[in-house]
Amino acid sequence: MSIEDVEGLADGRVYTGQDALELGLVDELGTLETAVDAAEELSGVEDARVRNVNRPSLVRLLLGEEGSGGIGEVLRYLEPYGKLLSTVS
Repeated sequence: MSIEDVEGLADGRVYTGQDALELGLVDELGTLETAVDAAEELSGVEDARVRNVNRPSLVRLLLGEEGSGGIGEVLRYLEPYGKLLSTVS
């Protein structure tokens, strides 16, 4: 895309995936599996292992929607924040 085309689109709007595709901002739409398949093809790596490093949200932990839940999991989630606060005071 030309700089002028990008500047015309980069004004703070949020685009749906379909809009982004139609505007040429993305090459294709897909899932995580689609992205992994493309990465494998581009890199020449077969059977790549993907590890999701996103932490569950605190709300999901508290409501018991992630893993086994429990206070231990909530405390592990909050541990980095406690360390941060203890260094501030």
